[in-house]
Amino acid sequence: MMEGTRQARIPHPDKICESSKVYKWADDSTLVLQSLNEQRHRGLFCDIVLVADEQRIPAHRNILAVCSDYFNSMFTIGMREAYQKEVEIFGASYVGLKAVVDFLYGCELSLDGSNVDYILKCRI
Repeated sequence: MMEGTRQARIPHPDKICESSKVYKWADDSTLVLQSLNEQRHRGLFCDIVLVADEQRIPAHRNILAVCSDYFNSMFTIGMREAYQKEVEIFGASYVGLKAVVDFLYGCELSLDGSNVDYILKCRI
Protein backbone atom coordinates (compact mmCIF):
# COMPACT_ATOMS: atom_id res chain seq x y z
CA MET A 1 0.00 0.00 0.00
CA MET A 2 1.24 3.47 -0.80
CA GLU A 3 2.15 5.71 2.06
CA GLY A 4 -0.56 8.28 2.91
CA THR A 5 -3.45 6.25 1.45
CA ARG A 6 -6.07 4.57 3.56
CA GLN A 7 -7.36 1.10 3.07
CA ALA A 8 -11.13 0.94 2.89
CA ARG A 9 -12.63 -0.89 5.84
CA ILE A 10 -15.30 -3.38 4.93
CA PRO A 11 -17.44 -4.57 7.81
CA HIS A 12 -17.48 -8.27 8.43
CA PRO A 13 -20.84 -9.78 7.32
CA ASP A 14 -21.26 -11.65 10.63
CA LYS A 15 -21.07 -8.37 12.50
CA ILE A 16 -23.80 -6.87 10.31
CA CYS A 17 -26.12 -9.82 10.92
CA GLU A 18 -25.53 -9.79 14.66
CA SER A 19 -26.42 -6.13 14.95
CA SER A 20 -29.31 -6.11 12.46
CA LYS A 21 -32.79 -5.34 13.73
CA VAL A 22 -36.17 -5.69 12.10
CA TYR A 23 -38.58 -2.87 12.73
CA LYS A 24 -42.25 -3.39 12.08
CA TRP A 25 -44.76 -0.60 11.70
CA ALA A 26 -47.78 -1.73 13.68
CA ASP A 27 -50.96 -1.88 11.61
CA ASP A 28 -49.05 -0.70 8.56
CA SER A 29 -51.48 -2.19 6.06
CA THR A 30 -54.43 -0.48 7.74
CA LEU A 31 -52.64 2.87 7.79
CA VAL A 32 -51.62 2.56 4.15
CA LEU A 33 -55.17 1.69 3.11
CA GLN A 34 -56.57 4.59 5.15
CA SER A 35 -54.10 6.97 3.53
CA LEU A 36 -54.99 5.74 0.06
CA ASN A 37 -58.68 6.20 0.88
CA GLU A 38 -58.01 9.77 2.03
CA GLN A 39 -56.13 10.39 -1.22
CA ARG A 40 -59.06 8.96 -3.16
CA HIS A 41 -61.53 11.27 -1.44
CA ARG A 42 -59.28 14.22 -2.26
CA GLY A 43 -58.75 13.03 -5.84
CA LEU A 44 -55.01 12.64 -5.35
CA PHE A 45 -53.01 10.14 -7.39
CA CYS A 46 -56.15 8.41 -8.68
CA ASP A 47 -55.41 6.84 -12.03
CA ILE A 48 -58.91 5.71 -12.95
CA VAL A 49 -62.46 6.99 -12.69
CA LEU A 50 -65.26 4.44 -12.57
CA VAL A 51 -68.55 5.57 -14.06
CA ALA A 52 -72.03 4.27 -13.23
CA ASP A 53 -75.34 6.06 -13.77
CA GLU A 54 -73.31 8.97 -15.22
CA GLN A 55 -71.65 9.55 -11.83
CA ARG A 56 -67.93 9.22 -11.24
CA ILE A 57 -65.92 7.41 -8.59
CA PRO A 58 -62.16 8.08 -8.58
CA ALA A 59 -59.92 5.17 -7.58
CA HIS A 60 -56.46 3.63 -7.78
CA ARG A 61 -56.05 0.76 -10.25
CA ASN A 62 -53.69 -1.09 -7.94
CA ILE A 63 -56.24 -1.20 -5.09
CA LEU A 64 -59.00 -2.31 -7.44
CA ALA A 65 -56.81 -5.02 -9.00
CA VAL A 66 -55.55 -6.36 -5.69
CA CYS A 67 -59.03 -6.57 -4.18
CA SER A 68 -61.07 -7.72 -7.17
CA ASP A 69 -60.48 -10.48 -9.70
CA TYR A 70 -62.83 -8.58 -12.02
CA PHE A 71 -60.59 -5.50 -12.05
CA ASN A 72 -57.38 -7.52 -12.03
CA SER A 73 -58.49 -9.23 -15.23
CA MET A 74 -59.67 -5.96 -16.74
CA PHE A 75 -56.28 -4.36 -16.18
CA THR A 76 -54.01 -7.29 -17.07
CA ILE A 77 -55.42 -9.25 -20.01
CA GLY A 78 -55.19 -6.52 -22.62
CA MET A 79 -58.66 -5.04 -22.42
CA ARG A 80 -58.94 -1.45 -23.63
CA GLU A 81 -60.14 -0.43 -20.13
CA ALA A 82 -56.60 -1.07 -18.87
CA TYR A 83 -55.54 2.16 -20.61
CA GLN A 84 -58.62 4.32 -20.24
CA LYS A 85 -58.82 7.12 -17.69
CA GLU A 86 -62.59 6.61 -17.30
CA VAL A 87 -64.25 3.21 -17.36
CA GLU A 88 -68.00 2.76 -17.42
CA ILE A 89 -69.14 -0.21 -15.38
CA PHE A 90 -72.18 -1.55 -17.21
CA GLY A 91 -74.83 -3.30 -15.16
CA ALA A 92 -73.78 -1.59 -11.94
CA SER A 93 -75.60 1.26 -10.29
CA TYR A 94 -73.75 4.17 -8.75
CA VAL A 95 -75.08 3.22 -5.30
CA GLY A 96 -73.84 -0.36 -5.62
CA LEU A 97 -70.50 0.50 -7.21
CA LYS A 98 -69.72 3.23 -4.69
CA ALA A 99 -70.56 0.90 -1.78
CA VAL A 100 -68.26 -1.80 -3.17
CA VAL A 101 -65.38 0.63 -3.86
CA ASP A 102 -65.81 2.13 -0.38
CA PHE A 103 -65.62 -1.41 0.99
CA LEU A 104 -62.40 -2.14 -0.90
CA TYR A 105 -60.77 0.90 0.69
CA GLY A 106 -62.41 0.81 4.12
CA CYS A 107 -62.97 -2.90 4.79
CA GLU A 108 -66.52 -2.21 5.98
CA LEU A 109 -69.76 -2.67 4.11
CA SER A 110 -72.98 -1.21 5.43
CA LEU A 111 -76.00 -3.08 4.16
CA ASP A 112 -79.54 -1.84 4.50
CA GLY A 113 -82.82 -2.02 2.65
CA SER A 114 -81.90 0.92 0.44
CA ASN A 115 -78.64 -0.49 -0.94
CA VAL A 116 -78.54 -4.28 -0.59
CA ASP A 117 -80.12 -4.99 -4.00
CA TYR A 118 -77.76 -2.54 -5.73
CA ILE A 119 -74.71 -4.10 -4.07
CA LEU A 120 -75.76 -7.64 -4.94
CA LYS A 121 -76.17 -6.62 -8.61
CA CYS A 122 -72.67 -5.13 -8.64
CA ARG A 123 -70.59 -8.21 -9.45
CA ILE A 124 -67.06 -6.87 -9.38
